[in-house]
Amino acid sequence: MDKKKIRTIFLYEYKLGRKAAETGSLVNRKRPILLHDNARPPVSNFLREKIFQDAVNTFVEFIHSRTPDFYCNGIGPLVERWRKCIESNGNYFDEINSF
Repeated sequence: MDKKKIRTIFLYEYKLGRKAAETGSLVNRKRPILLHDNARPPVSNFLREKIFQDAVNTFVEFIHSRTPDFYCNGIGPLVERWRKCIESNGNYFDEINSF
């Protein structure tokens, strides 16, 4: 292993907060050392933001695609069913209404 690779490994380990004595085992490795820890968090943050934004956009598209009848016939009865459930303290009630 040349001096440049050794220097790179020591610098990487220093940035991770490890001591030089702990780095010796990495220098003597025969497998390649993957230095990916610095690149992963920004990529995952970007993807997390993108997925969240996609979810928001999909929800907004769903809301805008519905007609006023959907809210009157679908959401209105749902509010009444929730009210019944709250009033019964979560117990079963005799009447079963389907949508």
